[in-house]
Formats: sequence, C-alpha cells, structure tokens
Amino acid sequence: MTEEVTLEVGGAVYSGWTSVEISRAIGEVAGTFTLSVSEGWAATDGPRLEPRRIRPGASCRVLSNGEPAVTGYVEAYQPSFAPGAHQVTIAGASRPVDFAACAALVPGGQFKGYTLGAIARALAAPFAVGVVAGEGAPIADLQVTPGEKVAEVLGRAAALQGLAIWDDAAGRLVIGRPGAGVLSAPLVQGADLVSGSAANDMADRFSHYLVRAQQPTFAAFGGEGLEASNAIEAEVRDGAVTRYRPLLFAGQASMDQAQALTRVKWERAVRAGGSLSVTATVKGWRRSDGRLWSLNDRAPVVSPWLDLDGRELCVAALRFQKGKGGTVTGLTLVPPEALTPEPPDPPEGAGAALSIIPIGERSSP
Repeated sequence: MTEEVTLEVGGAVYSGWTSVEISRAIGEVAGTFTLSVSEGWAATDGPRLEPRRIRPGASCRVLSNGEPAVTGYVEAYQPSFAPGAHQVTIAGASRPVDFAACAALVPGGQFKGYTLGAIARALAAPFAVGVVAGEGAPIADLQVTPGEKVAEVLGRAAALQGLAIWDDAAGRLVIGRPGAGVLSAPLVQGADLVSGSAANDMADRFSHYLVRAQQPTFAAFGGEGLEASNAIEAEVRDGAVTRYRPLLFAGQASMDQAQALTRVKWERAVRAGGSLSVTATVKGWRRSDGRLWSLNDRAPVVSPWLDLDGRELCVAALRFQKGKGGTVTGLTLVPPEALTPEPPDPPEGAGAALSIIPIGERSSP
C-alpha cells in the first residue's frame, strides 16, 4: 500500500514530503517525527502556503492516507537553501512530550489511595493529554519529589503495578502491560521481512539469582530498639545457563520474603528476555491486516538466517521511514518480559539502596 503522508497544521494540509521519519518506543512518553521537502512545496487545500506560516509550538497531526500516525506539536522549523535548491525540514513530537521536561506540580506532594489511572489523568490534565490506562488497585501513597518530572512520576507509578508507558498515534499516554498488544501475522524472511539482525547474548544471564537481607525486628526482651534478626533469603535458577554463574543481591532491611522473591524472579525474567533482540525492516508501514504498526504489537518471527522459527516477540520500538530507500518500517522486537519494569524498592528509611554483588567463582555449585 502506498503511504501518502501529510502534515495538518491550523486547518491547512501540507503534502509532497520527500523524506519522512516517525519514531516511538516503549518507555518513552513521546514519539518524534521529521518531515523534509524541497522547492515547490504547497498546501493541498488551496493556494500555495509559505513554509514560514508553520511555527514551532503549533498543534499538528502527521497523517498517512488520512490516518493519524502522530498527534502533537511542531517543535522546530528548519529552512535551508543553496544555489538552485531550497529545503524545509519540520520536526516535532507527540502531545505527551512536555511530560519529559516539566515538573509534576501536585498539591500536597503526594497521591494517597489513588488508582494508577486516576494518578495518570490528574498529571496529564493540565497538559490536555488523554490517557489510556486501566484503573488497577489503589496505590497507598505515591510521594512526588519537588522538581520531579511528570514522566518520572508516571514511570514509578506504572512500575508499582508491573506496567510500562508509551504514546499512541492519537497523542495519548498509554499505560499497559508489555506483550499484551495485538498479535500480527508472522514476519517471514523473504516475504514482509526485508532484512534483519539478531543479538542473542548470554553475557548478562546467570545460573542462580539470590537476594539476602536482614529484616529488623524488635528486641526479644524489653522491646527497646531494633535488631537485625530475621534473615530474608530468596533464590531462583535459570536452567538455560549451564555454567555455574551466581548473582547475589544485598536486599534492603525492610524487604520481606515476598518482595525478595519478586525481585529475583524479575531479575531472571528481564535478563533472559533481554538476551534476545531482533532489529527488523519490513515492507510498508502496515501489518498484514492493514493497521499501522503500533508499539506493543506482537509478531512471530520466521527467519532461518536469524535462527528464529516462529518465536513470538513484542514491538519495543518502531520507526516509519519514507524516502529514497522506499517506504519501510524498522522494528525492534524483544520478548515481552524484557520490557517489564523493575519492582519498586521497599519504603525508604529501613535500609540502603539495592546493590548487585557478583559472587566469585568457586570449584563447585
């Protein structure tokens, strides 16, 4: 399918772009776009409109065949010229872009008993940004540090419930579970899959993941003060790592048994998922069902040269491109568990920050 890309600004629709790039990624609150055009540029809705009428800060939409691909703001207008040539480049970002730069101004400096969806809507409302998120269980107490950015607060709140953040084509903030997106037809080498590379790296995986901490309790006699008496230990194994490679985490004093087990399970899952990453180039901007590719979409990848026989992977980042090289989409695909946010630390005040301590090799497990 041919992708006719237009820029909609202030009621005018600009076409004729010779180079287009749109990028977004899970974990980033705002996608970005860059459009370039040479001499002869015009608006499609009437008389020619000069490029200088597009001002940084203007609301805009980038559309492909009339369907939004980015909804946000023009951030930069970059004209250039040389003998016999004139070019204009427009750069911008989706609506949640200000979340990454602006402070979260929260009355009282905390959210107490709010659901994740309610927190996200409260933070997004002053910026006129929509939110796509389930409610989730209420969060007892989310403290906001003075000067903390909106994106940082949202990221912490989402991580409390094992979720990630990104944006969508309508310019909304999305909070969701990695890997829960729509399943695509397989990407097959020699068909839609034009090119690709895979990194399958075991260097950051370990055979054993352990956490050890001392949980403070009141003294057995007299009840005066605290003493570190209850040992907290948790261990999980990665059966795919055949060498003896243990990794020990020194846990916080406030960590309980369940938190310790959650922590080591997350470490194993994320390191296992992160050991595989596929960079793929596919034809066009659309899946086989005609939808534009979206973050968190899933697709089985079939590529003998990449040693993949239908492994289902998740779109962690995408890049729509149109130019001299044709119209293609660059996809970064990983196992969904590689995108799971890190579990939050226990409440502050009872111990130091979590640290990683590799254990020296020994002669036997």
